[in-house]
Amino acid sequence: MSNKPVSVFFSYSHKDEALSNELANHLEILKLTGVITTWQDIQILPGDLWSEEIQNNLNSAQVILLLVSANFIASKYCYSIEMAKAMERHEAGEARVIPVILEACLWPLAPFGKLQALPKNGTPITSKVWPTQAEAFTNVAMGIKKVADALQQLQVAKPVTSAQSAAQQDASKAPSEPDLLSDSPQPTPPQVERKELSDCSPGRLLFVKNVRDPGGGWAYSPKRLEGMPGSSDSRVFELFWLSTSRGATSASKGDLMLLNQHAKITHVVEMLDDEVRETPAGYFRWVRIVWMPELADWSQLPHQKEIFGFVPPTIGGGTAYRLTNLSKFKATWDSLEAFQSRVVSRLTDA
Repeated sequence: MSNKPVSVFFSYSHKDEALSNELANHLEILKLTGVITTWQDIQILPGDLWSEEIQNNLNSAQVILLLVSANFIASKYCYSIEMAKAMERHEAGEARVIPVILEACLWPLAPFGKLQALPKNGTPITSKVWPTQAEAFTNVAMGIKKVADALQQLQVAKPVTSAQSAAQQDASKAPSEPDLLSDSPQPTPPQVERKELSDCSPGRLLFVKNVRDPGGGWAYSPKRLEGMPGSSDSRVFELFWLSTSRGATSASKGDLMLLNQHAKITHVVEMLDDEVRETPAGYFRWVRIVWMPELADWSQLPHQKEIFGFVPPTIGGGTAYRLTNLSKFKATWDSLEAFQSRVVSRLTDA
C-alpha cells in the first residue's frame, strides 16, 4: 500500500506571490508522485471564509513552509499569526516548520532563526550565489522531499507495544530527533560560567552595535534567547551581523560591546573568542551577556543619550563601531576612560 502524501502549507507575503508560485511549480513533481500535497491561499474559492480556510489548513498541515523575506517579516498576518501558530505547532511536535529564504533579511533573529533553512546554508533563492534561480528552487524541493520521505516512513512504522516502549526507555534515553534538513551539526556554544559587568574591566568597553528584532520587538530578549543556540545559564548566544554590515571581526576576545535598540541600551556583551562564523545570511560570533536590564518592560529604560551623552549611529545594517572612531563620541567626551567609567557606573547602579 502506498504511503499517504504529506500535507504542505505555504505561508508567504502576497508581495512574493511570483516566487511562491515558482516554488509550487518545482514541487509539482512531488505532488504527481504522491509524496506531498500542497495548500496555498490562492486555492480559496469565491464565497469561502478566507481566514477560516487558512487556519484550518495551517492547523492540519504536517509541513509548514515559511517563505521568508522582508515582506514576510513586515506582514503582521504572516509574522504574528501564521508564523506564530506554525512555531507553536512545531515546538509541540505537531508539524515541521521549514524556513525557505527568498531574499536576504535579518531572518536569523526571528523565532524560526534557530531552524535549519532552505536552500542549502540558508542562501537566499534570489542570491547571485546561485547560477540560476531554478537551481535554488530545485535545492529547496530536494530538501522538502527529504523531510516528506522521513515523515512518510514514520507513518508506516510499526506501533510499539507498551512493554517494548518501557524496555526501550529503561535501556537508554533516546536522543533528540536529528534535523532532517542538515547533515552538519549545529554550532556548539563555548562552555563558560555566568559573568556580570561588575566582574569586567571597564577598559575593555570599546564598541557599540545597533541591533533589531525582525518583528519590531526586542532583539536578544530573555524570551528570544530561549529559542536560540547557546546557554541560558551563562547567557551565551551568537551575535549576528548582516553580510552587508561591518565590524564583525573588529572586537577581540574579552572586549565588551554595548548593544542598543529602540534608542535604549539593552545589553553589554563580552566577546568569547576571535572566531567568526560566516554564512550566506551574515556573520555570527559567540558572546556572553554581562549586563541586561532587570526591568521587565524595556520600553521604560532611559534614552540612550542619557547614558552615552550622544546618539550613536543606527545605520549600517548592525555595524559594530569602535567608540573612539565616532565623531560624536570625540565631541562629547574628553577621554575614553571617562566614558567607560560613566557607563559602567550607570548600568551597575540601575
